Amino acid sequence: QRKGIIEPARTDGLFERGSFSFKEEVSKEMFSDIKLYSSNVRTVDLNDLKGKPEKQLFYNKEEEGQIERLGSLLEEESLEKVFFSMKEKGLRTGMICLFYGDPGTGKTELVQQLARETGRDIFIVDMAQIRDKFVGESEHNLARIFNTYRMYVARLRKTPILFCNECDAIFGARLENTSGAVDKMENALQNILLEQMEKLQGIMICTTNLTSTLDKAFERRFLLKLKLPKPGSEA
Repeated sequence: QRKGIIEPARTDGLFERGSFSFKEEVSKEMFSDIKLYSSNVRTVDLNDLKGKPEKQLFYNKEEEGQIERLGSLLEEESLEKVFFSMKEKGLRTGMICLFYGDPGTGKTELVQQLARETGRDIFIVDMAQIRDKFVGESEHNLARIFNTYRMYVARLRKTPILFCNECDAIFGARLENTSGAVDKMENALQNILLEQMEKLQGIMICTTNLTSTLDKAFERRFLLKLKLPKPGSEA
């Protein structure tokens, strides 16, 4: 920052604490042979949760058993065996999970604790910020998320977790007989997302409070669907 290479990032004229971007003149010099894409929308965030303190979570017995099984599968040695087995059978090597249930039942915290326990970085996606007011940029934002995630998968020693919080913002039922530009954009976003999920190589965990609105095409792409209901009296 002292050398004038980066500056605090801004969204809607306000500085974002802890976020930086290249200065415009530096970007032009560094990437002179590349057509740069500029967007004020920050859709992704990479977090290292290895230093995150352990937080004890309480679940009903049935859910607790499923969570422990998932945690063991996400351990590096186990995950490699799972991916190898899937590849042998001609399946995509992607573990896509859905956590659903009432608000406050620990869906987001569970994803973070799983990342901490297995020593994985977590790649957080703000699904609500994918949409852009300009035509075509929402689709670009979504494609950029998966392109960036693939880059991290290739670079990091352990496969990071792609975390889509409140996925119902974009996973809703696709619209038929669309005529308006907004409806067409929604369908285009969902088609891109379905395609990216189909060829995902890595770990993707989605959370939602609403499963009734999910498109059936999305549902069948989840390897594991885990319901987190309100805890019983014992829990």
